[in-house]
Amino acid sequence: MKKLTLILALAMLALFTQCKKQDNTQDILTNGIQMVLTANNGGSRTTFGTNGSISWNTNEKIYVVTGGKCVGHVTNGNEGGNTFTGTLNGITADGTYDFHYYYVGNTQVIANNATSFTMDFSDQDGTLANLGDFHVGYGVQNGVEVTTGTPITAQTSMKSLVSMAYFDLAGMAETGEKVYFYGEHINNQLSIDFSINAVAYDKVNSGQICAGAVVEGSTSPCYVMLLPNHSNGTEELTTDFTFISKRTTGTCNGVFNYGIVGDRFYCANGETDTPMALTVASYDKGTLRGVFSVSASQTVHFSQGNLQYIGSAPKPYWKFAENQWDYLGITTGQNSADVNVDRDLFGWGTSGWNNGNLYYQPYNTEKGDWEVAYGYGPTDGTNYSYDLIGSYANADWGIYNAIFNGGNIEGYWRTLSKTEWDYLRGRSNSYAMAIVGGVNGFILLPDDWDPSIYSLKLIDHLGGGYSANTITVKDWTDKLEVHGAIFLPAAGGRTLSGEEIVINGLGESGSYWSIFNTSSFTTRTFSRSVASSVRLVR
Repeated sequence: MKKLTLILALAMLALFTQCKKQDNTQDILTNGIQMVLTANNGGSRTTFGTNGSISWNTNEKIYVVTGGKCVGHVTNGNEGGNTFTGTLNGITADGTYDFHYYYVGNTQVIANNATSFTMDFSDQDGTLANLGDFHVGYGVQNGVEVTTGTPITAQTSMKSLVSMAYFDLAGMAETGEKVYFYGEHINNQLSIDFSINAVAYDKVNSGQICAGAVVEGSTSPCYVMLLPNHSNGTEELTTDFTFISKRTTGTCNGVFNYGIVGDRFYCANGETDTPMALTVASYDKGTLRGVFSVSASQTVHFSQGNLQYIGSAPKPYWKFAENQWDYLGITTGQNSADVNVDRDLFGWGTSGWNNGNLYYQPYNTEKGDWEVAYGYGPTDGTNYSYDLIGSYANADWGIYNAIFNGGNIEGYWRTLSKTEWDYLRGRSNSYAMAIVGGVNGFILLPDDWDPSIYSLKLIDHLGGGYSANTITVKDWTDKLEVHGAIFLPAAGGRTLSGEEIVINGLGESGSYWSIFNTSSFTTRTFSRSVASSVRLVR
């Protein structure tokens, strides 16, 4: 009996052991299979040398694709090394596999079971530090044997699917402003179909790519990732770049005569420490690049923003608003009689023409210098008649003031005439009401506006609702302003109601001075005793 009991016990133990072994096998299949990947050549990574060299870094991920989907990723655990380890959760059976390996930058993620991947290259910042956010590397290994419970030992040579270029953006923009480039053969989107592991390079957003912002004190070198537009670079395919900022244009020609090819570093004459130079059209300080016809034979450029008088400074000065949507409203106290405040609503004749004094009185001073100067005198405008005749007729802000951020010399700018405003508004398909970054206003489109750049609901008469076009600051900056569009904010107006100074219409309406009278969003004309916005031109 004891012998029989022992035999049964051994049999049960064997059965239990076998079941336990089977359970372990199931656990391995469920929890995934380990992979150790040696990724040679460091073909994709964020630690870029100024000569285009690339190396791996700690915690970088390579995603593993097989059977048309992502089955997991492996991670670099040794800084400067090429060994990646991790667990593949998408493999549940032994067999022979073809593995495809992808590195997709520092900020991108490929989800488990994903069947494709897309990356947009439109919004780069031009720095080496962030260049890896847009890098894509690829490797392949065919016929890898996978055995349950045994780590996969894999290796591949990674190759960059994109190229790297080094430009000099000097002269393209003011500090902090972005520069963009585009061209007929410029792609800015990469897509991978994991079912065939084929890469497609597409042109979206008109092929435009942000090259980054100009940095103060820098000579403005710029590193960007480019997508191939040619398979091998052996057949001639001229690729010229057009660079644009909100102020000027530039070109880079003759350096991509055989198209852009992956895994290349492009620089001047093959000298890795020399950026490719741009041929840049000059621009005037404070000027926007859009060209606008104001007569059959004359065009102008607008200033970067509405005119401001900085009365709070120790020595008051004139400047342009930093952004086109900026206006002061009542935030600075310009609705008071205090002369030491900042203003951007002006009565006619406040240019400071009279010996440099802000308080220029065209004719009558019975209400006091400052009151008359700012339009707080009689509302019928009779005290302003003298500035329309003789030597005072052109005493506007642009002619007689040095604009601090607009060249800082007198006679650099001027105010449009009513006739010029009317001609400007008479162009067909050239303006729209809009909300830009939460600010109501009026968009003027340049003579060469391309409707495919941004879809706007235009109006064929002055009027309409602001909400017809709701535009983010990014879209305004990246797509409209950089292509020459002008925005006139609905900055309200200032009047005198009895003895009270009143600013009304903030964010609802706006009017802009012309030489002889004002032109507003609704074609009304105002008495010169009111205070309106000023947008100067060159």
